[in-house]
Amino acid sequence: TAMLNVLFPPAVKNCDSPGKILQELNYNVLSNFKTRCSVDCFVAVLDDNYNISYSGAGGIKPVILRRSAGNAEILETGNMAIGSDENNISLFKDGNTCLEYGDRLILCTDGITLTQNYDKEEYSFERFLESIKNNSDSVTEDFTPALMDDLTNFKGGSEFTDDITIISVELIQDEAA
Repeated sequence: TAMLNVLFPPAVKNCDSPGKILQELNYNVLSNFKTRCSVDCFVAVLDDNYNISYSGAGGIKPVILRRSAGNAEILETGNMAIGSDENNISLFKDGNTCLEYGDRLILCTDGITLTQNYDKEEYSFERFLESIKNNSDSVTEDFTPALMDDLTNFKGGSEFTDDITIISVELIQDEAA
């Protein structure tokens, strides 16, 4: 993470798309670090009309909870983490979508989906997606805590063995406008 904090600003400055930003990060990680490391990453650019250009590296897919349609849309991104493969532009393709008021973009680390209960059963991306759908009517302030409560209830008293992060961003209409 620290190395990407240093490499990210120049990549943004030098590149014109999220996929190219990830490509440059991947190249710099592979070129400058002798030890192999891999990092999941998601880059998104939001314009004034709420269009999103995005690209991802790693196994966890971002999700958009569509308020008007009442469904969860999985954003397709690359499966290869930064630093885990050769310098190949096809690994980091750009995608595009648009947000509407009330939509939520949800990101998580693999520590969420890999969390195990006492029976060594993994929480899984499918269970995380189901929790997103089950809590879709939650107000913004309660949404992420509800997802965490579901994960905590699943794991029971077993310990977390990896970092866990959930980020949820909702597009709300400015009532002052």
